Amino acid sequence: MGRLEIRGVSKSFPGEIVAARGVELTIEDGELFVIVGPSGSGKSTLLRLVAGLESLDSGSLWLDGRRIDELAPRDRDVAMVFQDQVLYPHLDVFENIAFGLRARGRPRAEIEEMVRGTAAVLGLSECLDRPPGTLSGGQRRRVSLARALVLRPKLFLFDEPFSGLDAPLRASTRAELAELRRRLKATMVLVTHDQAEALALGDRVAVLDGGRIVQVGRPLDLYERPVNRFVARFIGQPPMNLLPCLVAKEDRNLAIRIVNLDDLGPWSISLAAPWASLLSDRGIPRVELGLRPEQVAIRPAAAYSRGAFPPTGPARVRRLEPIGHEALAVLEFGPYDLLARLPARTRFRPGERVLVELDLPGASWFDSASGARLD
Repeated sequence: MGRLEIRGVSKSFPGEIVAARGVELTIEDGELFVIVGPSGSGKSTLLRLVAGLESLDSGSLWLDGRRIDELAPRDRDVAMVFQDQVLYPHLDVFENIAFGLRARGRPRAEIEEMVRGTAAVLGLSECLDRPPGTLSGGQRRRVSLARALVLRPKLFLFDEPFSGLDAPLRASTRAELAELRRRLKATMVLVTHDQAEALALGDRVAVLDGGRIVQVGRPLDLYERPVNRFVARFIGQPPMNLLPCLVAKEDRNLAIRIVNLDDLGPWSISLAAPWASLLSDRGIPRVELGLRPEQVAIRPAAAYSRGAFPPTGPARVRRLEPIGHEALAVLEFGPYDLLARLPARTRFRPGERVLVELDLPGASWFDSASGARLD
């Protein structure tokens, strides 16, 4: 078992630095839970609070119904893998992995069995008699993981475990962690600033900003239904396009006009459209239209009908960024830059005039004043 409950946890540092503001989280047994956020958002501090390396100002921590925030780190049944691989250079790999077991007074035969079994799982059996200085970066990372894994804790904590690795090694280590979690059915909490990594690994993901939990959900939920402007821009690579709009009711229709693009609108949307009610019922005149790059289609330049639906408008391809399996187009759309996903072998070229089509039914809408999603 390994169910973690974080109840109203707050933490501040001198200089009015607030790292956690009343954080409420429940991480289920066997879950791979990812905490993601920009630098300085409080991610690592939250992990250190759970591990017992920092003390709480208020709130409590519970692991399988047992309060642990008043316990010493070694008594919490928690193992932490740090961003920096702190291995003992004077000890070989076997002794690095065995260190925590020896500190807990485990019998010699048990230590031998557990270390060799853990090393076999992580592909380290041939390295046990080598000092850390002779290992590759990926091997040292696995030794750090083995040192935590061998303790068989209820909860694993990972602080930026893939930082500093090159892309191929990052991908392989990430796959190893996912496979290890599947085999052990262990509860794991991973902190990262890389939102692509968070979406790829997490069963659920929490977005942290300024010490506050902004949104918790499955990766696809965060991508498709961001709770506010911050999540919309932070989650997704490239980020969501945001366009300021004016909205007004006109008889049985909704008139939507993009600010500073008067030549294109307004677009007249029937109030019978299922998604139109979230704009009309609230009476909010200023909103932001959120479109993922895949919700922006491009067609060859042609005459367009002012105010037509689906909404279209003229644009110019400012530049193309090939990224292997696809290309990212940066479009000049009036005073705005729009990002659009295109096939890798696109026929469009920089400087070319095009017609863009916006997927309003699939879009996200946000209150311009608060940034909150309109639902």
